[in-house]
Amino acid sequence: MEENKIEIKIGNPSNQETKPLKKYYRSEKISYISLLVSAFLLPLFFIPSQFTLLELSKVLIMVLGVLISLVFWSLSGIKEGKFEFSSTALFPSAFFIILIYFLSAMFSGSKMNSLFGQGFELGTFGLVFIGFALMFMVSSVFKTRDRIFYSYICLIISSLIVFLFQTARLLSGADFLSLGVFKDITSNMIGKWNDLGIYFGLVALLSVVTIELTKFSKMMRFFLYFISIASLFFIALINFKVVWFTIGFFALIFFIYSISLKMRGETTKSENSSGGSKRTPYFVLFFLIISTLFIIDGFRSKHIIGDSMADYFKVSHIEVRPSFRGTSEILKGSFKKNPVLGSGPNKFLNDWLLFKSDGINNTIFWNFDFSYGVGIIPTFITTTGILGMISWIIFFGLFLYIGFKNIFIKVGNSFSRYLIVSSFLASLYLWIVNVFYVPSAVIFFLTFFFTGLFISVLASENLIPLKRLAFLSNSRRNFIFVSILAIIIISSITGSYVYFQKFFSNIYFQKSLNSLNGSGNLDDAERYAVKAASFSKSDSYYRLLSDISLARLNSLSSRKDLTKEALNNQFQSIFQNMIKSSKAAIDYDGLNYQNYLTAGRVYESIVPMEGAYKIAYENYNKALSLNPKSPLINLTLARLETSNKNNIKAKEYAIKSLQLKNNYTDAVFLLAQIEIAEGNIKEAIKLVEAGSILASDNPVAYFQLGVLKYSDNEKNYKGAAEAFEKAVAISPSYSNARYFLGLSYYNLGKTIDAIRQFESVQSLNPDNKEVEFILKNLRDGRAPFANAAPPIDDKPEKRKNLPVKEDGLKETKKKEAKQR
Repeated sequence: MEENKIEIKIGNPSNQETKPLKKYYRSEKISYISLLVSAFLLPLFFIPSQFTLLELSKVLIMVLGVLISLVFWSLSGIKEGKFEFSSTALFPSAFFIILIYFLSAMFSGSKMNSLFGQGFELGTFGLVFIGFALMFMVSSVFKTRDRIFYSYICLIISSLIVFLFQTARLLSGADFLSLGVFKDITSNMIGKWNDLGIYFGLVALLSVVTIELTKFSKMMRFFLYFISIASLFFIALINFKVVWFTIGFFALIFFIYSISLKMRGETTKSENSSGGSKRTPYFVLFFLIISTLFIIDGFRSKHIIGDSMADYFKVSHIEVRPSFRGTSEILKGSFKKNPVLGSGPNKFLNDWLLFKSDGINNTIFWNFDFSYGVGIIPTFITTTGILGMISWIIFFGLFLYIGFKNIFIKVGNSFSRYLIVSSFLASLYLWIVNVFYVPSAVIFFLTFFFTGLFISVLASENLIPLKRLAFLSNSRRNFIFVSILAIIIISSITGSYVYFQKFFSNIYFQKSLNSLNGSGNLDDAERYAVKAASFSKSDSYYRLLSDISLARLNSLSSRKDLTKEALNNQFQSIFQNMIKSSKAAIDYDGLNYQNYLTAGRVYESIVPMEGAYKIAYENYNKALSLNPKSPLINLTLARLETSNKNNIKAKEYAIKSLQLKNNYTDAVFLLAQIEIAEGNIKEAIKLVEAGSILASDNPVAYFQLGVLKYSDNEKNYKGAAEAFEKAVAISPSYSNARYFLGLSYYNLGKTIDAIRQFESVQSLNPDNKEVEFILKNLRDGRAPFANAAPPIDDKPEKRKNLPVKEDGLKETKKKEAKQR
């Protein structure tokens, strides 16, 4: 059986196949090495810092690799006086996509966001251009079989490193080799948990094809079997349906393909010219069976196999994205509004906010801003209109036609057959993944890399012609081509500089967020945010600067060390900075609703000063026009109206908020506060009761209900005690709930129970003098507030501040904020 395969020797198969490297121009070598090193480092490279996004590191390494390669390829062309590249219809179709993307970006209404964004968004024109540039450069510089196979070796070696790294963390725990970046067990060097499964799916696919179509030494074959099984292990652990379906489909196709070659009766002699295999591909059949088992298991209500593995290794992962149906609804809405060029690259979020299903508001993802659809390709089509859809259809149509046409063509030897089949299957696998999923930058760029390899293989086997453009002999043509190359070189250098700027600006942005939300150091937060904006403009940075200024403004009221004049000067300075930052955010992207919410908050903070309400209202309304289905923005408008003493309009917006999201407890409680302000305690109690039912796990809801019943003129102490008991049951450290529960027990004649509650409050707040005073009275048989003197009084329910400084609910409130 083994005699039907040809042995692979890495080197120069013949003088006709490969030129010695020493004959290549140095610039061309650098171009090739730049891409090879970038492809090798792409899965591995990251910066071990909590301030550096993993995705941004991947983007930077590939952008630099492509642009450096492009520069030296251009220099090589200038030196040689000619260009040589594959002549395939895929390149004009790719250029058509890039052109549509550029036009769509220019007419998007937010040019910089569509062209480059913050630097790491896959939907921008910049990264789509880099992807196709990568495809072109790989097809142009990976000219020989050796170079193509070296890229395979790089992938296998890097995959082994990824496997060892991830296995070590899986066995040793999330803290092992966390390196400040990998915070939980599913964190990995590729991207999201599902991205790791996709990556190992690619490795498994290439390993299986290599095993079936080539002949190596026993040691090398053992290594390939090991890599295949290792990849299969992680595919099974991650258990991502898209990978199983795709691997299963490819295993079936490859099995049929192998059997068809066998049935064509190609023997050893003919195989050396066509690449068939006489033996039955049992290893492919094994993958097909395993894939089928996991696919069947995926249709069960309980995934017996997948869940068992996840439970054993204590792996838990949830990833949410719009469905195909949801994405199609967004696409229809986008095509109706902007039929020709769409809303613009990197603008899926804008379409999502306008056309999302009403039912989303009643899910836990009601306030989640989705920047992508079900897959990256459907997202691209949605944002670039009908022309964008046509361009992608043409590209994929040509790719599939060229691929399936050439995998059955007779070629010179088995190695050539292997390279054609493997590169096509790998690129097809990755393109399918891009249709059904939004991958990380690693998977995204590998898609273009393997597509370029596929084109390169076809060119090396003379299955597609090579285009040669010579210009030294013609002075006019020479001037034109050298000018074009000079522009390419300058643009590449400029592009590298731009992405470096965005890289550093993101680092400072993360540092600013950490200072603001972590240590609370406003000076550091502002300094880092200013640096971020100085490196590269972004509305996110300007919004952050505005929020920092707002935090400063709020802290001014507690400053006792400033004179009235100094306080006023600081107020004016901070407020002007807030206005400047919020305006800069809107100028950068006038279609982002968050920028208008930020501007609205700026002016809401100084209501009822003259003109503040009107400007805040206009900004909030603009935000609502961009995000019309948002319960939160309607509630924000309701709160603005309460600040402006207009309870009628406040109720209208709060009710509208409830119409959009019928389980929105914040809107219910705002209505209750309005009713309380108007003296309608009974109505307020009804509203809060309804809200506590909607938010049955929210201790604050029951606490509010308890306080209302406690302070009601009918003195419903029993109802108040029941509400406080529920609050304490949910959050045992809720000191204020225990405080009022103790008072309720006392009024119900349960003095001993009241003492126990106040003892619990004292244990949580040992320095609280009022609790100590109440406990002494109760133990001595007196009323809780007997002989009370200011600041203690017997009406704690009417005080401006709660009787106990609450720390026990910090985690609960953080959770609620995260959910909102």
